[in-house]
Amino acid sequence: METKNNKAKMEAIRRNLRFDDSSYIESEGLSGGLALWWTKDVEVDVELGTKNFMHVIVTEKSIPSCWAATFIYGCPVSECGLVDLEFKGTKFTWRNNRRGDNFIMECIDMAFANAKWRELHAQALVFVETAIGSDHNPLILNTIEALNKVGKPFKFESFSVTEEKCKEVVSEAWCQPNEG
Repeated sequence: METKNNKAKMEAIRRNLRFDDSSYIESEGLSGGLALWWTKDVEVDVELGTKNFMHVIVTEKSIPSCWAATFIYGCPVSECGLVDLEFKGTKFTWRNNRRGDNFIMECIDMAFANAKWRELHAQALVFVETAIGSDHNPLILNTIEALNKVGKPFKFESFSVTEEKCKEVVSEAWCQPNEG
């Protein structure tokens, strides 16, 4: 993800989210910066990193599997035989953090793989998580957890509270009878 933050800030967030290891490309002022986090289930060797991409070798510990991944921060045009992995979560991955009519949300962060990788990792899922300290939502690539074991996380978009009827809608919803 594009971090817009320094390594110290990103390390605090990483530890809070319980990722075991990381690699960073430092931000330049208030723009750029890349962060890649992973759990102890995999080993990641960063072979090359620039302000626009990280190329890594991932070794999965649970199954003897090794594959290369390139994480790109740039224009989302891909004509190299890759398939969109799609994702679970909010459909927007970036916001311009403005108010009113100037507020914009877009889906500009994506995950791709080649067909062979997709066949080997048919259970793999990409999740869009809540943005912390950036205007981009991080994407989480899960190659281990089966779909039926993954719970649906609660999502809250803080911009919703700026709507005039927000309090009324929330109060009304909480007053509805509910079973289960």
